[in-house]
Amino acid sequence: MVYVPPKSKTDFEKVIVDDWIEGEIISEDIFRDVDQKFINKEGVLEMRKVDQIRFKFKLAGYKYAHYSRRMTLSTSKRSNLFKFLQDIYGERIVPDIAINTEGLIGLKIKTMWKNDGEYQNLVMIRSLGTPPVIWDLEEGEHSENKIEDIEDPEIPF
Repeated sequence: MVYVPPKSKTDFEKVIVDDWIEGEIISEDIFRDVDQKFINKEGVLEMRKVDQIRFKFKLAGYKYAHYSRRMTLSTSKRSNLFKFLQDIYGERIVPDIAINTEGLIGLKIKTMWKNDGEYQNLVMIRSLGTPPVIWDLEEGEHSENKIEDIEDPEIPF
């Protein structure tokens, strides 16, 4: 007789939802050549290999680390990573720019989460203070992608 143990259920530390939680970005995880489904221009479902990233947060008042979703390593204007960066940088970041995401490690942030079934997902993130510059463009290089020197908009919290 072979004993098959029941599937173990993992309990995740829950955070409050619909309220700001302060914390810090403590690391990033890079996933190389992940299979991703997409629909091509002809409407046919295909597979492609993509690189992905997720960020790890230490949130105030919580014992365990919490994570963002995996995001494709792309700064195109429709990518999840670009939208994540827009939450932090606002209009100062522009699409299709080369960035170094390691510069975000140590950034003090505040986050908002929502329940999504048995999981919780990050829905908003804001920088506490001025975030570091994570792009490296020399004068004249990629002039169409230069970061605008715009003051931070007032954001009520």
